[in-house]
Amino acid sequence: MRVWSTKEWRQRREAFLKGKACEWCGSTERLVMHNRNPPPPYALLLRKISSEVLNQRVKEVEFSTQKEERRSCPECGSTSIRHRTAKKPAYKCQRCRSEFDAPKSEVVDTGRLSREDWDRFWGRYGSEIKRMVSEAWKKADEKSTAIENYMALCNRCHMAARNGLVLCPVCRHGYMRPGREMCWECFKKTDEGKEVAKRYELQAYIHPWCGKRFEIMGQWWGVLAEPRTCCTEVCDIGPQGCEDAKRRWGSSEDKEPA
Repeated sequence: MRVWSTKEWRQRREAFLKGKACEWCGSTERLVMHNRNPPPPYALLLRKISSEVLNQRVKEVEFSTQKEERRSCPECGSTSIRHRTAKKPAYKCQRCRSEFDAPKSEVVDTGRLSREDWDRFWGRYGSEIKRMVSEAWKKADEKSTAIENYMALCNRCHMAARNGLVLCPVCRHGYMRPGREMCWECFKKTDEGKEVAKRYELQAYIHPWCGKRFEIMGQWWGVLAEPRTCCTEVCDIGPQGCEDAKRRWGSSEDKEPA
């Protein structure tokens, strides 16, 4: 049973939230206990500890990682190169567009074990790694359930925090990604935001043939806000299934019918 499903935890939650308000927006409705530092997923700990143990075993020369030849662009070092059979030079870099006769070749360490070595490694250290992961997760879980690790948030702010968002410091209502100065709604009110919004916000287009309403992004307005293009690219029905389109498509009024 999860700790938050117990009667004792429900009592702790009620006592913790009593008389409190959301630490982000100040709301007093639908408050929840938000964990500031939840324990990491078990799979993440398993990968981390397995990697640490493997690196130690490789340092002690108990196992050796695989090597492979890596071909890259001699100009920028990118491995995105293409071999051409009908043109000279025979190679072209997809990144910097340089052309050359032969790519740069070097042997690099992949950091991976062969399948046989991995089976030997896991057979020898798998049980110990699982024990270490269980202990690490248990410690992290105990630390995360300490009452000082929680804060009071309303359900709206709680869901935003779980999605990696923070409260906007300007309006204290919207949310934004950490590192940004304000939320989208506040940004749209600035001079720069108004120009960006023209390109990315949806604008209503009423089709002149059928009267249906479509939402078109501002940057595509000049292309899609035209009867025939809207029929083929935006409308779910398409010109083949629309009687209005069949009737107007080849007429002299097909661009701007009355």
